[in-house]
Amino acid sequence: MKQRTIKKVIFIKGKGLHTGKKIQLKMLPAIKNTGIIYRRVDLFPNIEFNMNIDMISTKVPLCTCLENRQNIRIYTIEHLNAAIAALGIDNVIIEVDAPEIPIMDGSASPFIFFILQSGIQELEEKKKFLKIKKQVSVYEEDKMVQLSPYEGNVLEFTIDFKHPKIKKKFNSFSIKFSTFSFIKEIGSARTFGFTRDIPYLHSLGMALGANFDCVVALNEKKILNKEGLRFKNEFVRHKILDAFGDLYVSGYNIIGRYTGFKSSHKMNNKLLKLLFKDEKNWEIISYNSEKNVPISFSYS
Repeated sequence: MKQRTIKKVIFIKGKGLHTGKKIQLKMLPAIKNTGIIYRRVDLFPNIEFNMNIDMISTKVPLCTCLENRQNIRIYTIEHLNAAIAALGIDNVIIEVDAPEIPIMDGSASPFIFFILQSGIQELEEKKKFLKIKKQVSVYEEDKMVQLSPYEGNVLEFTIDFKHPKIKKKFNSFSIKFSTFSFIKEIGSARTFGFTRDIPYLHSLGMALGANFDCVVALNEKKILNKEGLRFKNEFVRHKILDAFGDLYVSGYNIIGRYTGFKSSHKMNNKLLKLLFKDEKNWEIISYNSEKNVPISFSYS
């Protein structure tokens, strides 16, 4: 199976979830073995972030953030990462005139739409996968996140929020990844939050752009968005979307099983770092034929 990039330049306008400011984003095709590069063009000279686990920062809460040695950051990358990973894009340059990626509707669907509109270009180089060889886990109190060997890619998650509109029977979800299944089952699940947290987040300079257009909002009793949910279990599906995007900071689609229980961006990031601490935990592999790849990147 070959590496992929986008066929045409993509232009996207949106707003920052945390800054609340208008953002312009441009995606550029890239040659083989470029990887995923985020480039902040609001700074002079422009600052590039060659996405890898060494750039992960936990200094910006509630999202995944990359930071260079000069403490310059790009954050809220997880939804765009998820779209890129779901479509098997290995090489792309993402230019943005802000410190964060636009939130769009709070899901990965708008990014998936724009990429499919551009088209996907195969490159003359084998695609590389990150294969999990040994189980690796991170625990924090009653929370857990884990990667384990599996010949394919399964993502499973359980949430546990004490809220009358988040029913226990909708707390868990599992998906065997393919591009088609991700687009259908996960890609359109939106980020969500509780109104009780807004004063605290605003005091941190966070969630300044949050509104009903990009967040599913809940007060103590109900969902406030007039249109309601896209899925009865949209909350746990979005957690899978977040995890999928977080894991792509590795730069590779994963051959293995991901399991999350009440986990977070921070725990997903810790999991990746723990995985790469020991080379016995993983290996980078390629396949001569797409027929041998245990996950499908077909989207039709």
